[in-house]
Amino acid sequence: HSILIPTRDVTGKIHRIVGISRDITERKESEQKLKLLNFALNNVYDEAYLIDEKACFQYVNDKSCRALGYNREELLALNKTDIDPDFPMERWIKHWKDIMEHGSLLFEGRHKTKDGYIYPVEISANYFV
Repeated sequence: HSILIPTRDVTGKIHRIVGISRDITERKESEQKLKLLNFALNNVYDEAYLIDEKACFQYVNDKSCRALGYNREELLALNKTDIDPDFPMERWIKHWKDIMEHGSLLFEGRHKTKDGYIYPVEISANYFV
């Protein structure tokens, strides 16, 4: 990213150009990693979710949308407690602390689809910043 700014003398003639540039290598690398992560998560067989401490979905993959019967925007507007009858918010708060403390947990749960069907799931939860 570069910006060129001409400076003029009193007659209006350009007597120099000041250039400003910024190295965007790190940003480009981050964008590429994000694209690869998105591709990988959307092409796995399993449902994948990124969930924050308030149980809000930050990311859902295509398989999650298909399994639960929501489009991506609808599902991102929900939270973990909306799709899991076993996790009311009070339980989620304790569960979040357990995931943070242990780094990861493997447990069974249930998910509820948009049309109300409930099915069993095995959940591998991992904490990362």
